[in-house]
Amino acid sequence: MEKQKISVNSKMRRVLDNAVLGLAENAARDTKKTRIVQRHIQLTVRNDEELSKLLGDVMIVNGGGSSKPSANED
Repeated sequence: MEKQKISVNSKMRRVLDNAVLGLAENAARDTKKTRIVQRHIQLTVRNDEELSKLLGDVMIVNGGGSSKPSANED
């Protein structure tokens, strides 16, 4: 399967950023933390179906292991 490049304008990027940060804020609150760290963003992306499809190939440095097994793993 050929990878496609996605062009995102600045307005769409702000909307996406706000969505990810809003959900990551909830993940931080769930773990009783006051700061959003890479792990909260990782959990947000991997646990949201649409974000996972969009950002599935993105590596989040220091995000820890994925909480969901990959579809490619046996």
